[in-house]
Amino acid sequence: MAAGALVVSLIVAVGTGFDLQYPGRAVVTVGFALIVPGWICAAYVRFAERLVEITAAICLSISMGIIVALGQVGLHAWNPRFAVSAWAALAAAGAVPHLRRGASRITVGGSRR
Repeated sequence: MAAGALVVSLIVAVGTGFDLQYPGRAVVTVGFALIVPGWICAAYVRFAERLVEITAAICLSISMGIIVALGQVGLHAWNPRFAVSAWAALAAAGAVPHLRRGASRITVGGSRR
């Protein structure tokens, strides 16, 4: 899963940063924004159920997107292309520890079997 997050993050970062046009770009970018950044954070916690982990990842991703957008509006620096590229690059950097050490996890609500 971490390798997929890294690949998707890099595709979004490069595609958005250089404004590359390819089939499915919107789907990949929206999919990234809905799942990948939140999963990178939520994957450090071992949830009792997989559905809770997926829900937490989606909620975190949406929250991060809102924070990024509000930060741009508050700073009067609206530039979504730069913001998505930077967000994707940071997500790619966040996926690297998951690949390197298997990302130790904190158990919440029991253990997954």
